[in-house]
Amino acid sequence: MGDKNLSAERFSFTEKMLSKGIREQFLGFDNKTNLPVVIEKLHDSLLEDPQSRAAITAEISALTLLKSPYFVDYIGTFEKQNKQYYVFNFADGQPLTSADSLKILSTRDICSFISKVIRAVAFAHSKGIIHGALSSDSILITPANEPIIIGFNAQWVEPITGPGIINGISQYACAAPELFQGEPIDESCDFYAIGKIAEFMFETTKHNQPQIHASQYIEMTRAKEIISLLCSTQRQHRFSAAQLLIDPDFLGSMRTPVQGNVRLDLSKRELRKIAKRLRTNKTNLRKPISEKTKFYTTFAIKFFAILLLGITILFIILKLG
Repeated sequence: MGDKNLSAERFSFTEKMLSKGIREQFLGFDNKTNLPVVIEKLHDSLLEDPQSRAAITAEISALTLLKSPYFVDYIGTFEKQNKQYYVFNFADGQPLTSADSLKILSTRDICSFISKVIRAVAFAHSKGIIHGALSSDSILITPANEPIIIGFNAQWVEPITGPGIINGISQYACAAPELFQGEPIDESCDFYAIGKIAEFMFETTKHNQPQIHASQYIEMTRAKEIISLLCSTQRQHRFSAAQLLIDPDFLGSMRTPVQGNVRLDLSKRELRKIAKRLRTNKTNLRKPISEKTKFYTTFAIKFFAILLLGITILFIILKLG
């Protein structure tokens, strides 16, 4: 647990970072450790609001259990001019909503990143903590393509409208569909949100993907198929997909052909024909035979069979005569 009685003189305010939701956030400096920190406070209008204070307390309680590089550390609290300030370690990352690096990530980078996000959130679940408010604003990406999860202060509460996030995807858009039906939140709802965030990342980078080798294409296709299952309407499917994604060698396992199936090597011409059929929603690769064609085919077979039988009988008669 962080120190509840830090000295206000220990910290310097550098600049205001944002003012959003229930809080104001500042970039600061810890004069004791010579490290940057993040300093937060409730908006002045919410200083005495019990729900806002409870939300901050809940986030601090969660972070004290989540000692991992995937989360920020809570350092402590100090008081200044009768206002409470909450100090967290500085995370060298940008929200996915506005991250410059997102535009240059490859499909493999995104798959790897999502796998790490799943591991981070699953770790929180193992501590009994459901995030419940994931969005592209609550996941930071570091220069090393590592995720940092923030925003544990407000689990899912159905919004009246869908608040938008410019260039990102909001908590509302990431909410599992069953939550709108009044069903209780569970861990799979976090997985659903991660799936929607993955969709946002793939869509953002789809025009900037380099050419990849055929073997990598198969690997990425399988990985994306599993990630897409996070957005299933069935909670159990989300759990199953998450279980595969938690594996540190998740991408490596995608290189191994599925057991019990024969791998086909198709020509480019055959692949184009299959793709064309799929685009027109035709799942059969051979055009089905019509009833008219079946009738004429049957008639022709019977006709030639009778003709052959007649020729054979005539031949026998001539030979015996």
